[in-house]
Amino acid sequence: MDDMNGKVVVVTGGGSGIGEGIVRAFADAGAHVVVADIEGDAAERVAEDAERAGAKSVAVQVDVAEAGSVAALADRAYQEFGEVNVLCNNAGVLLFRPALEMTQADWDWLLAVNLRGVINGVQTFAPRMKEQPGEAHIVNTASINGLFASPITTLGYHTTKYAVVGLTEALALELEPEGIGVTCLCPAGVRTKILAAERNRQPEFGGAADDDSDREALLATALDPRVVGDLLVEGLKARRRYVFTSAGVRAQLEERHRRLIEDLVATSPDGQ
Repeated sequence: MDDMNGKVVVVTGGGSGIGEGIVRAFADAGAHVVVADIEGDAAERVAEDAERAGAKSVAVQVDVAEAGSVAALADRAYQEFGEVNVLCNNAGVLLFRPALEMTQADWDWLLAVNLRGVINGVQTFAPRMKEQPGEAHIVNTASINGLFASPITTLGYHTTKYAVVGLTEALALELEPEGIGVTCLCPAGVRTKILAAERNRQPEFGGAADDDSDREALLATALDPRVVGDLLVEGLKARRRYVFTSAGVRAQLEERHRRLIEDLVATSPDGQ
């Protein structure tokens, strides 16, 4: 996708953090943006900022864990603009809780937002994108923690983000021959509100809880979300399968793949 000017971009979780950074980057690149967020007032604020930057923009309150809510988002986007050129399945949550303390509601919440939210976006938008005449691209926000495990983050988050990486890689094999590009966004530390994600925890998953304010130091030196947005725009122009936000994780990635290859060779019957 060489030129973002006039393209229509839908961003879930667009009311803050990485989503807001993505919205601003696409708006500055000349795109029209649909800002979707579970916090409607936050979506309105970001959409108004995009309008002031010269973009056509609408705000939609959406719960990505609910298929019907995502379907309503798609209806609104197509009613307003007639097509969607880039879908950013970006909404996500984080829960700091050791594996043995995770409740069923904890698992259900993380899986519903981080994984089912992406699935809902793909299932809802991809068929329409396939039929439209304009260019089409799907971006799924995973995490660097979807590629290797870290003691800083917890089991539930890792599980969902590994799943998003696998989903995205398999989706690319299916959709790219159909003319729909697919990219996996794998950010490292970014200054967002994800540490306070439980503020929006839905009642069916246990309801809202206090912020993890004692963990704010974890993001003290994290990346500005707008930088992530700019990297994504450039990544789409370059048709990248993956977009990373830091080369500082190279050692961890190399170590993971070194162990994979070593154990493959050690346990394969042919030793190769």
